[in-house]
Amino acid sequence: MKKSKDLIGSPVISIADGMQVGEVKSLVIEPKAKRVEFFILSENEEDVIKAIPFARAEAVGDYAVTIGQMADILDLKSINVAQHLLENECKIIGAKVISNKGQLLGVVVEYGINPDTGEITTYFYNNDYEEGKEESEQSLDAEQVITIGRDMIIVQDN
Repeated sequence: MKKSKDLIGSPVISIADGMQVGEVKSLVIEPKAKRVEFFILSENEEDVIKAIPFARAEAVGDYAVTIGQMADILDLKSINVAQHLLENECKIIGAKVISNKGQLLGVVVEYGINPDTGEITTYFYNNDYEEGKEESEQSLDAEQVITIGRDMIIVQDN
């Protein structure tokens, strides 16, 4: 498992060119599939959002994300599906965790990703939303998540 915050700032290296082509600035999540769909690069030009589809990454390693060649970098604005994901962006970190029974469980502070598939495997949340309650981090397995929404995550009440 790789935590999302560990990916932000990671170098992106082109294997064919033998050079760093940017850094991971953010991740674009596909909420229905509950996985990382794109890496957004920090080296973006005006009116161009450079991104790498997760499927085109050769590997997500401890130090870097590797791609086969520069042609794996796309303009996200030219891909309809990606444009839709950007316009309806789901913010996982900071999202409220709500049970399907309507109980507020906490706020997501981090999530874990399978580095081979991009699937979100674990959600970490704090339940410090009640005043006077001691903060404690909890975790949810991906199987417990019913829906990822724009600003909340709905989970199965156990």
